[in-house]
Amino acid sequence: MAAIITRTGKGAAITQSENDSNLDSLCGINEPQTGTTYTVDAADQNSTIEFSNAASITATLTLISIILAANDTSDFQVSLKNIGVGIVTVTPTTDAFDDGTATKTLAQYEWMTIQTDSTQSLWNIIASSNASKIDGLDASQLLRSDADDTTTGNLTINKTGAEFTLDSSSQNATIVYNDGGTLRTTAQWNRTSDAYNIIQYDTDGSTLRAQLALTELGKVNVATGTLQLAGVDVTASATKLNYNDITTLGTVQANKTVTADSNLDVTSINDLTVDNSLVVNGVDMAQNNFFQASSTISGTSIPVNAVMPFDVEDTDLFNEYNNTTYQYTPQTAGWYEIIGSLTATATGHSTGGIDQAVEVWVRKNGTKEETSKSMSTPTFVNESDFFTGTARIIILLNGSTDYVDIFADMNVTGPSLGGGSLLRTFSGKLIYRT
Repeated sequence: MAAIITRTGKGAAITQSENDSNLDSLCGINEPQTGTTYTVDAADQNSTIEFSNAASITATLTLISIILAANDTSDFQVSLKNIGVGIVTVTPTTDAFDDGTATKTLAQYEWMTIQTDSTQSLWNIIASSNASKIDGLDASQLLRSDADDTTTGNLTINKTGAEFTLDSSSQNATIVYNDGGTLRTTAQWNRTSDAYNIIQYDTDGSTLRAQLALTELGKVNVATGTLQLAGVDVTASATKLNYNDITTLGTVQANKTVTADSNLDVTSINDLTVDNSLVVNGVDMAQNNFFQASSTISGTSIPVNAVMPFDVEDTDLFNEYNNTTYQYTPQTAGWYEIIGSLTATATGHSTGGIDQAVEVWVRKNGTKEETSKSMSTPTFVNESDFFTGTARIIILLNGSTDYVDIFADMNVTGPSLGGGSLLRTFSGKLIYRT
């Protein structure tokens, strides 16, 4: 090997023996070649050979074993660059490129760096202005920008504020997720609708399972599949969900959900139908207490100061009337309207008289309610005296132990019930809850 550096005294120059490849590497030699043929040999180690010709150029690579033997090294590297119009065709002597191709071409302004591999029988292209010329792409090499690429490793962008950009100026941009070659999910931006779609496929790779779209104007559309919130399926339709789209809490709107405001108030409601119970302050407002009883007893003498025997329950919504004791004991506290009416007859009198009378009372817990008293004198009909009395009162009952019954006083002898069932009734109904 020739001497690399010769120095004699101050300011001595660095000199090079001819074809000393080591100094070529040190100095970064650019070797211009203007002919139509050139042979790359051991002297070109770490050089950049610059081709320039209007015609086609043939560059031949010397046998790798000869180059390595001449340079006494285990590898060899050289860069080839074409600045001319003519195409440069690079051909190994008997070796090959590691992708199996026999030649590589360089168009104008293209370049590549080639290196012998560890087997000393193949040429690797380790860098190029054209990514398609790089051989043996794997996880340790660059991704090519001009062709479809596949990597078996992970792609990590390690940068503050990193971005992964798909720039598609004329077509839809799509990210595809495959499971062993089977299409499972795609994420796509649709240029026509300006929507971002996430689509899930079944294990067959074709049956649509779910589709979520971020549509124009910021809308989210579940086109296929089921929307879940916290793992629970939302089964309501969009129309039903829109029932909750109210303007003001606590104010009733047509075809919307009824809500309460911060004070638990609800305003502007019109008709309210309750099929079962409506409880207000612990009171069941839908419980319409009502009963009516009548009597089947006829032709029987009624004693003075007696409870009237209304023994038939015509109507008793909540089973609160006892047709044995003839007492009504409602189980809802409030104000009740109580009505008791009867007709009695006394035969054997040729004319009526004011000294003859019947008094009808409503009693609460066995005590006569004075305001309910009804007093009547007889009406003479067909040699019989008819005594008709009706007691009516609005009375407060406690909804538990309070009871009412109908009581009659008569100052005639031998009267009996009569006058028809409608005139012999006992009824009660709730008119206001407390």
